Amino acid sequence: VQFSIFTPYPGSKLYKYLIENEGFVPEWDKMNTVFPSYVPKSLTKEDLIYYQRKGTKDFYFRIRPFANKVLKFNNLRYAINVIREAFYFFKYICRN
Repeated sequence: VQFSIFTPYPGSKLYKYLIENEGFVPEWDKMNTVFPSYVPKSLTKEDLIYYQRKGTKDFYFRIRPFANKVLKFNNLRYAINVIREAFYFFKYICRN
């Protein structure tokens, strides 16, 4: 699962609406689904990033899927790969 931040892309109805009614000014170098390019009035960029990461953490760090993965450690190579994947994922989630 991927928790993306809303990005109003050119050609969409919402993009046109935001430019006409919300004063949205696109910054093309920041238009992606990882960092906020549009921030609703009731939130901050930090809020959007926080909730995106919280959703990812809450989904991926559930006990049952982790326990199921650990129970499949039937060889060393598999265990090393899972630990490596977990390390890079955790590093991504915990960055500022």
